[in-house]
Amino acid sequence: MSDHLASAIRVAEQDGSATLTLKQLREIAAAVVPEGSSATMPVGSRVRKHSGYPFPGEVRAAFTNRAGDLRYVVEATGADYVGMLHIFSPAQLALPQEKEPGP
Repeated sequence: MSDHLASAIRVAEQDGSATLTLKQLREIAAAVVPEGSSATMPVGSRVRKHSGYPFPGEVRAAFTNRAGDLRYVVEATGADYVGMLHIFSPAQLALPQEKEPGP
């Protein structure tokens, strides 16, 4: 995170302001998902784990690990485990299939 962004966040925290500039937001996004990454599921995307145990949820964050591999934090929306957070690789997730129109 840049010194400028860290300073802006400190000021916002001190005066209770939650206003950030577009440039600052872009810097935050770049820190979370580095430019050139293959992140195709932005925060807020509805996703599901496509094999094994079911895990419908919503992407809450995307980041790269120390090895440079993309990972997604998904918050569960399933009734039995709503709110649980789990980290997945992109290969484990799929966007939900759109429902086919009924007859």
